[in-house]
Amino acid sequence: MNDQTEPAIDAKAVNKSYVSGDTHLHVLNTVDFSLSKGESAVILGKSGSGKSTFLHLLGGLDTVDSGSLQVAGRQLELLKERGLERFRRTCIGFIFQSHYLLDDFTLLENVYLPAVMSGFPKKESIESAKQLISQVGLYDRKDHFPRRISGGERQRTAVARALINEPELILADEPTGNLDEYNSRIVEDLLFSLVETYARSMVLVTHDISMRFRGTQSYELYLGKLEPYV
Repeated sequence: MNDQTEPAIDAKAVNKSYVSGDTHLHVLNTVDFSLSKGESAVILGKSGSGKSTFLHLLGGLDTVDSGSLQVAGRQLELLKERGLERFRRTCIGFIFQSHYLLDDFTLLENVYLPAVMSGFPKKESIESAKQLISQVGLYDRKDHFPRRISGGERQRTAVARALINEPELILADEPTGNLDEYNSRIVEDLLFSLVETYARSMVLVTHDISMRFRGTQSYELYLGKLEPYV
């Protein structure tokens, strides 16, 4: 088990760029970032600012060009693909702008299947999923299929799914980006409440300025630099 004094995230001088034809796009420029366990950070930035790229690096979906990136006690730049896959499965809960629920499975199945696939006992996984679905207010719809519920309800299900494997870190990429204002606030409140209830760490990236002070830390990503939001 990791030392409780160890930060959830410790990023130092992280650089990331992409090459397209003759264009060299430097997305992240010597980014430093740290997050203590149990804290949450909101990162603001316009479309194309590199928010999703930074989140993908933190979640082991992409790799840094240079710098040091420690997440949940793992030094990500040193891990091979097999180690990164295990890291993603056991340490990270992802929430994307699109819910990515499986259409042919019920809400309950969508929530508990990741736990079963990670090796948790099925009975235990189902009970945990029922509890999470209840906490997002959808217990009476647990046997519905995604096509039978609203967009806001699908995203609430995605929040429950992100927590099923008891991840150390939640990574949320524009989690309310596809929702109207009413459902955005519902999902936002649920997400921050559950992260606090389960004492998880979270990094949420968004262009929604109304969320700027919801976390314990607020930043803006601009021209490849991550700066405290003021």
